[in-house]
Amino acid sequence: MKAVAEPLGVARSHLHDKVHLTLKPRPYRKPEDDALVQLVRRLVDKRPTYGYRRNTTVVNRNRTRTGEPVFNHKRVSRIMRQNSMLLARHTGRRTGRVHDGAR
Repeated sequence: MKAVAEPLGVARSHLHDKVHLTLKPRPYRKPEDDALVQLVRRLVDKRPTYGYRRNTTVVNRNRTRTGEPVFNHKRVSRIMRQNSMLLARHTGRRTGRVHDGAR
């Protein structure tokens, strides 16, 4: 490795990383995801204040009634994240006017 790295003027660690490069896995996707995306999209349109956990509960409640298997909340979260349906993070900061204490 040193014999190759020195003439090229690169670090041996860089060459090692390039030689042992692993390919990234294909993106995870299940066949039922398309149906779940449509279902969650309808829920988000109807109730825009529901996050992934409440949406998971609503979806699973309906699936339990029909005897279908339930979805994991992490799966619903992943689908909502991939389709930009997650709620904005609460930072605890308020927008708008600042209270400066003056009367």
